[in-house]
Amino acid sequence: MSVEPDPVLEQTWRAQRRWSLAASEAKASVQRWRLTRLILGVAGAILVTAGTRAADQPGKVLSLAGALCVGLVPLVTSLRLQPERIDAWTRLRSVSEGLKSEVYLYLTVSVPYAGGVAERRAALAARRARFEDEASELLVHLPHLPASVRPVPPSVQDVDSYVRERVDVQADGYYRTQVVRMRRGVNRIQFAEFVLALAGMALAVLAGTADGSAFGAWVPVVTTVSASVMLYGYGVRYQENLISFARSAEQLRRLRDDRAARMPLDPAEEARFVERCENVISIETQGWMARAAYADPGPPQ
Repeated sequence: MSVEPDPVLEQTWRAQRRWSLAASEAKASVQRWRLTRLILGVAGAILVTAGTRAADQPGKVLSLAGALCVGLVPLVTSLRLQPERIDAWTRLRSVSEGLKSEVYLYLTVSVPYAGGVAERRAALAARRARFEDEASELLVHLPHLPASVRPVPPSVQDVDSYVRERVDVQADGYYRTQVVRMRRGVNRIQFAEFVLALAGMALAVLAGTADGSAFGAWVPVVTTVSASVMLYGYGVRYQENLISFARSAEQLRRLRDDRAARMPLDPAEEARFVERCENVISIETQGWMARAAYADPGPPQ
């Protein structure tokens, strides 16, 4: 049996794909510049200090290179990590996730898509337009998709397939992967800070010895490197994201398990289940946006 094409659904999913691609590109740009800032800060501190210890021309070259790196740190922050760019990234992702949520509500005939076919399609078109109108200044960031590229909407026909395609993928796939990634990031940042603290103490002790005056110049370097690492970790928000992703995954699993325990459910209860799941995902997206908005306070002073 052939399935009747749904042009509104296809157009909405195509729009969601464009917003998602734009958000991914914006995220990649932010991540690249955060890493660049970290490398410049570390390299600058090392090169400047090495230049003061080296003699003649090599020392001048090292000092000049280090000063250039240090000078580029606030420039990168002000030009490539300014709040407007972070805000654009988070809003692109918010629209992408909002459209995705609307599509799943539409496919499961949940509120506000519980009417007839024409009414449901009109509601989806109107809500898509509202999302895009509220972020119309970001339309310039959307990539062009050739007409031959036709993203396939999720294969969801009922709530059971919604659980498989949406809840399982989000809770046991995306969120779990992110929890592992965030935990690994937390461990790496903490290990780096521990090693740098030990190095700083060791250099300070050596600098206090009779023949260790040369080590004293490297103590501020360790301090600057440590500050750069902390700034990078603050920008990524490993710890806060770890907690939030883990909590959202657990909430989705509980909703899924509760539904399974109470089966069979009537259509109204099934619709409320879908709404609760989408609400959990929406709250996580809003929380992520709030965390990302304050992720770049500026270079260490």
